[in-house]
Amino acid sequence: MSRLKLFVFRLINMCILWIFLLFVSTYLPKQVATLAKYFPVLVGIAVITAFVVSVAQGVLKIKTAHGETMSLKKDIDRAKHALTEKGVFMEGLFVLSKEHHKNVNN
Repeated sequence: MSRLKLFVFRLINMCILWIFLLFVSTYLPKQVATLAKYFPVLVGIAVITAFVVSVAQGVLKIKTAHGETMSLKKDIDRAKHALTEKGVFMEGLFVLSKEHHKNVNN
């Protein structure tokens, strides 16, 4: 199930629960009515949280064409390590710093 379908499914479930609580609150004591009064706020918080979590998962994990899941942070760290290990990254920084000093001294 895609993330969007799952998100819509959760949203529909929350709406059904909200309607149920509003219905029950007319027949139960005042405590449940108080809960139902603030329930839309709780639903809003839950929906925003679900959206943020699904966006974060989309940003941090990508499915490859072969169905593997990659972590962008892990790949970036691996690339930095490989570049530093070969001296390319450090050499690039050294060349930049030399250019900077040339420009400052002139």
